[in-house]
Amino acid sequence: MEHKLKEILILGLTVTVTLYVLLFILNIYMGFFISYTYPLGYVLLVVSYLILVPIIVGAIDVITKHYVLGYSEKMSLSFWYYGIFYLLIYKTFDTLFMYFPFYVYMPVTFILSLLALGGASTMINNGD
Repeated sequence: MEHKLKEILILGLTVTVTLYVLLFILNIYMGFFISYTYPLGYVLLVVSYLILVPIIVGAIDVITKHYVLGYSEKMSLSFWYYGIFYLLIYKTFDTLFMYFPFYVYMPVTFILSLLALGGASTMINNGD
């Protein structure tokens, strides 16, 4: 039980922090993307949001499972799907709590994302 909770917290923390950092960086450069020759900049924003972020998050998840937790001998190559799944879980919590005050929104979203993404990550392709 204690070992499973440790895995959930490690995987949840790595996936959640990676998502927070990547989405924060995209939020900073969103104005640049949108103002850069309108259709092309918007396409670049959507591509980076729906393709690059899930690939990076899924790769970090697979690397964490393989090297930190030692789940299996082979690494999963369908990590992009896992990244999309994690992004959808995170954005669900983000959308549900975005109208609360910031001092409620940020900790609740972070803790729920950490537990949900860690639980989902341990259930998906854990090498068994």
